[in-house]
Amino acid sequence: MPRPVDAIRIVVQALNDGDLNRYLGHFDASCRRWAVGFEQPLSLADVEAGFRDLDAAFDGLRLDEDLLFGDERFACATSNSPSDS
Repeated sequence: MPRPVDAIRIVVQALNDGDLNRYLGHFDASCRRWAVGFEQPLSLADVEAGFRDLDAAFDGLRLDEDLLFGDERFACATSNSPSDS
């Protein structure tokens, strides 16, 4: 099993390859996804709909890594600025 940091990189690569099904396939449907501005957590279906809308609206949608670190149990990722690519 990959470390959390490696797992995040695999998932991000799937999104950057334009494969939303592979990207979303890495997420556990039972997990709660809290987002700022929402009173209730989002379901995986909500997240999928949002990413499909983003993908349709922004040609070349991608995630870039500014800082990613972790150990065998946890990972922390941050992105501070849009990519210049």
